[in-house]
Amino acid sequence: MGYTLGALSSSDEELTVALAKPLKKGKALVAASSSIYTFNQGSARPITNRMTELGLLHLLWERAGLHEYNSETVLGPLWPRIRRAAYGIKPKGLRDLKFGLSDIMLLPLHAETEEQSKFNYAKFKEAQDKGRFVLFIARLNPTEVASLVAAETSDFSLKAMFGINLSLYSTCAKPVLDALRGSFGTELACSQNDGDDLVVLGIAKPAIEKLYATISSVVVMPVVKDHLPYDSRYERSFACELVRQGRSIRKPLRYEASRDMQVHPDFVLLDTPKPVVVEVYGMSTPDYLARKKEKQRIYLSEEYPFECWEWDAAECDNLTQWLSNHPLPT
Repeated sequence: MGYTLGALSSSDEELTVALAKPLKKGKALVAASSSIYTFNQGSARPITNRMTELGLLHLLWERAGLHEYNSETVLGPLWPRIRRAAYGIKPKGLRDLKFGLSDIMLLPLHAETEEQSKFNYAKFKEAQDKGRFVLFIARLNPTEVASLVAAETSDFSLKAMFGINLSLYSTCAKPVLDALRGSFGTELACSQNDGDDLVVLGIAKPAIEKLYATISSVVVMPVVKDHLPYDSRYERSFACELVRQGRSIRKPLRYEASRDMQVHPDFVLLDTPKPVVVEVYGMSTPDYLARKKEKQRIYLSEEYPFECWEWDAAECDNLTQWLSNHPLPT
């Protein structure tokens, strides 16, 4: 979805990603280039040769199987799943990684790996010695999210979570937080207003000869029950209702849509005889309505292999009322 093979390519043993931001100090930021991809049906979309950090987070989440919910499935501990998902993903330009992203990604301290603090320290020191940045991933509760957003007035540190001092200092927090608020205002509001956790993927720059790293970039993704992601308030309502009903659903993440289809459904029902895609329409601007009409045309075409169920929240924002008139497939 939106990427060329220059951004995301695979072989039998590994997946190579070209990230929009370099992970090595002193390496110039190369602007992403874009081209136009024309679909079989004739419409066209721009695609780029660099994967964003949010795309990388989605990639990890999908590989870990955390984008699905099934009431009968016990997922198990979160961070070992993420560590295994990071194996075999290799950032372009870093050739000395034996286990891919797992070699440079710091994980929170967790009971399943008692020596995680030592692992994080070793990764930090190697990045420091080789002039690299480190990646980190965490799940922040609303109180921790509020502390992150307030970093312009009070330093924000994840040392207790990682055993390594990952910090966003007030003296340099403004550009990081401006970018965060500009791109993830809805996600931050979901944490502040609805009390949801945010999964955070960040890049940090190790200090020279000192034991701390300064956070230079952060992206976030809101999650509900069992780490299930969503993109909007209406999607959140739908996901929570399906979890309450004990349905099996998947949240397709943005990097993974098929190249020869021009649609990217919000959810997929997995407990029906044949998967059913779900669209949650929440706006009524002219551009949005034009895209909605285009999507509906594709879903109704003979080429599209699945049935589509829709919730038009712009018409009726009460999901319970909508479901009474438009029951979900069973």
